[in-house]
Amino acid sequence: MVDLGKQMNTMADNLHTTANAYDTTDAQAKDAFARLQHGLADFGRS
Repeated sequence: MVDLGKQMNTMADNLHTTANAYDTTDAQAKDAFARLQHGLADFGRS
């Protein structure tokens, strides 16, 4: 039972780490898209 508990904690930690990585990637993609939109908007004004 103790070993199972340790395995579950490890799995939970790994899931948490993965979720944070997805959140970071989503934020980076959102930022890149916003910069692209602003760049295109600036290009259209020239």
